[in-house]
Amino acid sequence: MDIVFNATVSLDGSGDFKSIGAAISAAPDNSNSRFYIRIKSGTYNEHIEVESQKTFITLIGDNAATTVIVDNRSNGTGFGTSQSATFAVRGNNFMAKSITFENSAGPNNGQAVALLNDQANYITFYRCVFLGYQDTIFINGNHLFFKDCEICGTVDFIFGDGLAVFQDCKIYARSSNNTITVTAQSKDSKDQKSGFSFQNCSVMASPELGSRK
Repeated sequence: MDIVFNATVSLDGSGDFKSIGAAISAAPDNSNSRFYIRIKSGTYNEHIEVESQKTFITLIGDNAATTVIVDNRSNGTGFGTSQSATFAVRGNNFMAKSITFENSAGPNNGQAVALLNDQANYITFYRCVFLGYQDTIFINGNHLFFKDCEICGTVDFIFGDGLAVFQDCKIYARSSNNTITVTAQSKDSKDQKSGFSFQNCSVMASPELGSRK
């Protein structure tokens, strides 16, 4: 299917917007129709929040290797866990494809979230990359689907009390001075309808961790 984009973001000014946040803000509120945003290759230094009224937003990057959203908020710089997120989703039916979401705070600044799902439902990430150290992905919503993604971190780097499926994903443990813990699902009752399911996923050491053998 050929996609007709509603907006294009480009750092060089060749698109409709120079920032992803501005393109999302321009989307209609409480829509039931998809709003497609193309993100051209580039490193976008932005802290982005897709608010609850911004529904059915789709972001499509040129390539996850060249289309990067990055910020460096962390507990170490005075931000709470949720507030540290480079990219926060609160609007239902959000989708992203071929984008890297990165928190570049580093391994010594405590909790530093790359992706926060904050009570949003029916969320999909396809061929995306998530880079962080502690708490890379914070899932606090239901019906999330990650397909053919790469996720990198050190401590509790897939965590929260939401409901998510990871399918055909590559999960990389990065070098750390602490004990490496991949997941920290926060459900506190067997009757709570939350959990993480990993289907045909691979868990492996990142190159820098592998070199420490």
